[in-house]
Amino acid sequence: MQTERIILGLLDSGVAFMILLELADPKKLERSKSVKLFNTHTSADGGVRSSCVSSSSKKVYTVTLGPVVGRRVKGYSCDCHSAKRSGGACKHVLALSRESLKRASREFKVMKQLSDN
Repeated sequence: MQTERIILGLLDSGVAFMILLELADPKKLERSKSVKLFNTHTSADGGVRSSCVSSSSKKVYTVTLGPVVGRRVKGYSCDCHSAKRSGGACKHVLALSRESLKRASREFKVMKQLSDN
């Protein structure tokens, strides 16, 4: 029963991150591929927090997603200039979404294998 709840939670998270990526500006999505994240942590509510270093100013930015509720990311933030200016998802938020989707997919596969055995 616990395994099934975890699997459903991972599915919800994966779908939420996928939707955020699908709605993204294609130019920002492409630029997000060069972002290097570190100190990434997932909370019990499906939210994710990470850090990255600016490619131009070498400042460290804090990036957050979530929490995830019902297959939706209930907010995101980044303290970079682009996020403050545009108010939309910056390349750092999109990079964290991409990384979180990969992580949820890997964890889903592991949990699914455990539940099948």
